[in-house]
This record gives sequence, C-alpha cells and structure tokens, in this order.
Amino acid sequence: MKRKLLLLITSSLFAMVLMAQQNATDLFISEYCEWSHQSTDPQTFNHYVEIYNGTGAAVDLTKYQLWRAKNGGGWGMDATIEIGPFPLAGTLANGKTFVIARPVEDGSEVTADMRWSFMNISGDDALGLAKDDGTGTFVLLDVFGTPDEDPGSAWDVGDSIAATINHTLIRKPDICSPTTDWATSAGTSAANSQWIVKQENDSTDVHLHTTQCTGTVSVYVNDVENDVVFPIPNNGSFKYQTSKAKQVRVIDITGRTISTFKVVAGVNNVNIDLPSGMYLLTTEKNESVSRMVIKE
Repeated sequence: MKRKLLLLITSSLFAMVLMAQQNATDLFISEYCEWSHQSTDPQTFNHYVEIYNGTGAAVDLTKYQLWRAKNGGGWGMDATIEIGPFPLAGTLANGKTFVIARPVEDGSEVTADMRWSFMNISGDDALGLAKDDGTGTFVLLDVFGTPDEDPGSAWDVGDSIAATINHTLIRKPDICSPTTDWATSAGTSAANSQWIVKQENDSTDVHLHTTQCTGTVSVYVNDVENDVVFPIPNNGSFKYQTSKAKQVRVIDITGRTISTFKVVAGVNNVNIDLPSGMYLLTTEKNESVSRMVIKE
C-alpha cells in the first residue's frame, strides 16, 4: 500500500530518514558450486545450487522449477536423454536459502534441501530457475550460463577464467533481482560482475546468503538550512551534511527517541543500526520538536 506522509513541523531544523525495505523482486540463484575430486575412492563431488528468498514474504516453491542444459544443448536435453525440469517443493521463508544438490550416493558432500540426479553438472552446463506465470506455464526467471552455448569446459565470470568449473560462485550482496541475461550477470570484470568467484570446493557460505535486499534503508531528505542526508538509498550508513554543529535525535513514529548522535559543520559519517521502519531525524531548538504522522 502506498504511504502518504503528513509532516507537522514545529522545529525549524529537521531532516527525515525513511527506513524502508527494498526487497528482492523474486527468488534468485545465490550460490553455485562445481567441484569434482575423481582421484579419491570413492569419488567425491560438490555440485549444488542455492536459491535465496529476499522478497519479504514466504514463497511457495511448488511454483518454481530448476532447469538444466548440458553442453550447450538447450534446456532439458542430455544427448537423447531428457533432463527435468526439476520441480521444487515446500515453502521458503523470507531471508532463507534452499539448496539443490547431487545425490548422496554420487559422493555429494554438501547438505541439501532437495537432491536431483541431474545435478551431476560440469562447468559448461547452464542452470535456470523458472517460475509459473499463473497459467501453469513455467517461464525462465534467472539463469546461470547460456543454455544454447557450449563454452568448452567453462564460462569466464568477471575477470576469472573458466570460473564455472572447480569453483564456488556467490551472488554479490547488492544483487536483488534475478536476470535471464547471463552476459550481464557474468560481467567482464570483478567490479561489474554479479558474482564473487571463490576457490574450489569452498562451501563455507552454503545455506547462508549475505544480502542488502531485505531491510535496505532508503532516505528522504527535507533540506532545511542546508542540512542534507545522502546517499539515497543506503544500508544504514549515510552522510549528514550541515552548516553548524548540533545534536540529532532519531525518533520512531510513536515519538519515542531511539538514539542520538552529534554532528559538526561539514560532512559527517553516520551509522545507525535500526530495524526497517519510519524514523525522523530531528534537532531541538527552544524545546520544540518535529513530529511526523503517517497516514495509510
């Protein structure tokens, strides 16, 4: 529901900070691992993909499928053998991950929520997350690799050569949307890639995903007497620019003071650890205080 803000101001110095969730637009692939140790007896593998829910609500996984394309052969085919699609099951809570891995009997080492025989992937196999469009037709939502392209042994990601084989890849914390554009997702440098390429068989972050998608802080600024708060949005760390030293109070929507901080003339670095919600940054002058009323 769109919020309309009615501000009743009795103080001449104020700036308002709006803390609002910038949730993920949908589920997305948050981690990928392809690692094989075939010289051991028995052989061991870490082949898995992790899916993250940062939408702000629990999600029915029966509306999603995992797809695979082998060696550039397109979705659903391994030579003459049909692959999948693999229907997901259960409910994924907000802020949680869901891991699909190779079967234990194949030598899989990672714990998983579901196991799929066709997760016996190699570095040139594309994976896709698909979603029911509401008519029973599943449409590609997020992609890892290119289904109709065989890169040889693996795809490059960022500035990492052959990153999709014998590596673990983790989606960067600022990625909050799935994409079907693998070129954009993979990127051409470490800076513009959506992925962090880690060493082989690094599963220390599996079942966990660090993200800025839930509880991201957005800032709305009322510029009075040159007081400015930026950037917009932010993750709770922002800059407060002012022309004079003062004490600033953080007030919630009930008028309760949550915390205070001091600023000096110039640009100040501020860090506030607060749950998502609406807050007012206010300064006091002659005992008067700014108040905020939220009208739904």
